[in-house]
Amino acid sequence: MINSPATLVNRMVAKLRVRQMQLIVLTAELGNTHKVAAEAGISQPSVVKFLGDVEALLEIVLFERHARGMRPTAACHTLLPTLRSMLRLVQATASSVVDLRTGTAGVIHIGALPAACQGPIMSVLARFADSHPHISMHLHEDETAALMEDLSAGTLDVLFTRQSHPYPEGYAFIPLLPDRAAVVARSGHRLAGRKQLTIDTLAQEKWLTFPASMTSRTVFESWFARAGRQPERLNVTTSSLSAIVTIVAESDALVVLPHSLVAALVSSGRFCLLDTERVEPLRPLGILWRSDTPSLAVRVLCEWMSKEIRPDVGTDGPGA
Repeated sequence: MINSPATLVNRMVAKLRVRQMQLIVLTAELGNTHKVAAEAGISQPSVVKFLGDVEALLEIVLFERHARGMRPTAACHTLLPTLRSMLRLVQATASSVVDLRTGTAGVIHIGALPAACQGPIMSVLARFADSHPHISMHLHEDETAALMEDLSAGTLDVLFTRQSHPYPEGYAFIPLLPDRAAVVARSGHRLAGRKQLTIDTLAQEKWLTFPASMTSRTVFESWFARAGRQPERLNVTTSSLSAIVTIVAESDALVVLPHSLVAALVSSGRFCLLDTERVEPLRPLGILWRSDTPSLAVRVLCEWMSKEIRPDVGTDGPGA
């Protein structure tokens, strides 16, 4: 049995293959080696052998075998986030190599919250892309936890995310866009056009909510907790913007969204922004990067964004 991390690292460097990591992730997701074989383009016995080799290498059981397929063990679930991050790093490396071969001057892997993928931040990014044709950018949209994990692992270079305190040493954040909570309804909703809607009035409506811990859900819960009232909720909870748009457009449900997301929805003519008595500021959106090892392309992007969007929201330097 291997008890030394250094010994295991040496064995993994010598014997662990990217293909094996991919097959572990696929097996955890698909739960069946025949499906994994079809997805990976190899034979089912090869999949079984690859997985067995990894289990022998690590000296742990990764999957429980049962009549209908494979079920990840607790050990496998522990390793999956790291394996997925490593596969994303391989993918990012491949993209960088292709960009370098085609003569690109710099490559930036960008992660962004959904709230940052609308409005001024993306408009400025589009102008940056137009004026810097030799810098290639790869944009990935996800939630905060996954983005921070990828930034820490080096898979992403910068994030368009919300300000948070404190950041670890070696990180820098520049606020770009102030934000606030907004209540959105379909066009023609009975509350459209009314002024200074109170929490009591809003509590009489039906609401669509986000999963717990997300910014909009936190605001929603705090509003009605302070008022001592709980409104009726749709029996659907989702973080999918496309699902939210469809559900709200085709029902009388209300939803709390970041104001940074609302302009594009309202301009479509299908939605309206309700005038509420309560105004709830949200943490500003900005750009976060690893200040200890930024590339020239990353420095150019960060400087450009900070000059093009100049809200009065303060700044945070490295380690803030």
